Amino acid sequence: MRAFDRAAALLPSGLPDEHRPDVALDAVHLARWRGHALARIGEPQAVHVPEAALNSLDPTFARAEAGLKVDLAAAFVARQQPEEAREHITKARLLATEIGSTRQLRRLTRLQNSLT
Repeated sequence: MRAFDRAAALLPSGLPDEHRPDVALDAVHLARWRGHALARIGEPQAVHVPEAALNSLDPTFARAEAGLKVDLAAAFVARQQPEEAREHITKARLLATEIGSTRQLRRLTRLQNSLT
């Protein structure tokens, strides 16, 4: 988490660099990655960080949105909140199927199996 804090301190302020449209490096995406790490290790704040990132995410970043929803599902599984996890699994599965993300679909299958 200290590494994420250092990275946040090094982010440029202002608008994204228009000369690098294929690289999204800003506070929202750093929060997305922080949330992913927190979800992977089962930290309690794993729900709040990806939720905040999801609320600030550019809606055109569908792949990032799918990942955030999977991370939220994982966080709820870790918190032993199966109903909330199932809600996010359902939403994430729809989005991952729409964008064709086999990686996220595999993650969702593992999460779904852990609930049964």
